[in-house]
Amino acid sequence: MSDYRKPQLLTLLILVTLASASFANDPNELIKRITFEQGVMTPSWRPQRPAAIKPTWAAGLTLRSPIHTNTRRGRISDIFRRYVRGQQGIPFSEGQRTFLAGAIDIGLDRIGSGRLTAEYRREDPNHSVVILYAVSREDAEHMAKAYLRFAMEHHHRKIEQCRSNIQQATEKIASTKKRIPELEEAVATNQQAMTELKKSVPYRTTEEAMQAIGELDRMLNTIEIEIAGIRARIEAIQKYQDDVKAPLAIKRNCPVLFIEESIALQGAEARRRTAGRLRHQANTFIDLSQALPILETERQNRTVDLPRFEEHLARTQRELAHAKEREPKVLDHKAFIYRLAQ
Repeated sequence: MSDYRKPQLLTLLILVTLASASFANDPNELIKRITFEQGVMTPSWRPQRPAAIKPTWAAGLTLRSPIHTNTRRGRISDIFRRYVRGQQGIPFSEGQRTFLAGAIDIGLDRIGSGRLTAEYRREDPNHSVVILYAVSREDAEHMAKAYLRFAMEHHHRKIEQCRSNIQQATEKIASTKKRIPELEEAVATNQQAMTELKKSVPYRTTEEAMQAIGELDRMLNTIEIEIAGIRARIEAIQKYQDDVKAPLAIKRNCPVLFIEESIALQGAEARRRTAGRLRHQANTFIDLSQALPILETERQNRTVDLPRFEEHLARTQRELAHAKEREPKVLDHKAFIYRLAQ
């Protein structure tokens, strides 16, 4: 083969593959490929309760993966019943819509019961037979097409749900793997900080630290009042010192008084700084005491959650693979139309 043709063939192969995947997932394409044949069987309709109108026709499908959800005693899914009743775009006759509105038994889902041919049902555990009742031949064909669309939409929702679950599980695993080392580092850092802090504080519990905070708050209030008084006296001394009309005896004492009050102010401010530092230590002690259990609990929970998330991811991946394998397919792309036994 000439080298210049290889890229063309590769491109053609890719396009064929993509087209096949798109074709397989398009309900409209699946429905277009279905051919209807007249069957010689005469199925019967055995309702659980009488209906306003009785069906006289039925469509038969052999599916590799029918929808089994909420099927009891072989009767068609309640989900499909609600689905087909709500599809206004299907050109059902008025009689068919009356039948669908009032009947419970609109079809049968014979799981693993075999496969239909024109003359008989051949036993085949790998396929299932779906029988759909109608009041006319045209309505029977519409019922078959509606069920195929329903089955494909159900399949697509399952696939998308699995993919969404996989994405969520993957994100949870990634965030958990990132968070665990962060928590371990935070726990170690806070433990070290607590160890160092305990060397410089007299209390060992949050209750003792809160009592210390109460005492320091009262001390800080007293100091603030003291500082306000000292600053008021300094202001008065400076005022007399600058007043030319002030008595000479008072002015002579102002420098000494100013120095005394300035020393007192420095002492009060030093006490305020120390009390503030001690209060900050007490607050830090309480914060660390409360943060450590929270961080450690989260670290333990995340460590336990990680293998659970990983197992959930693996299980969902298996569900996705299984769902892909169970894509609805009609055997030989044939549906059979039957007259019901009266």
